[in-house]
Amino acid sequence: MPAISVPFLSVKRRRIELLKSGGIPIGISREMDNMYITFKTQAEKGDKIVLYTDGIIEARNYEKKQYGMGGIINTLKKDFREPADSLLKSIVKDLAGFTNINMLKDDATLFIIELK
Repeated sequence: MPAISVPFLSVKRRRIELLKSGGIPIGISREMDNMYITFKTQAEKGDKIVLYTDGIIEARNYEKKQYGMGGIINTLKKDFREPADSLLKSIVKDLAGFTNINMLKDDATLFIIELK
């Protein structure tokens, strides 16, 4: 089961905002549900929230360089107007161009929530 504990990204119009998360990773244990740190943010129609596991940002290419948050952010900057499903495909395509996506060493989970 993938665990999500890295910072979330929020895409608001042309601005990409880092939403810091805290506590233990999501999906580790139901007994730990009371250990999550919550926060509030303003969201409007069309805003997107990008969630991903460390397997995405820690993916390495043949030169051992990590894809990093920069990889996700660069695609978000380029394609931020796209609907969530297209944006997700753009990130996966960019990641696949960066590394051999079939050889990832960790789980890689990515999803995008778009407010309608």
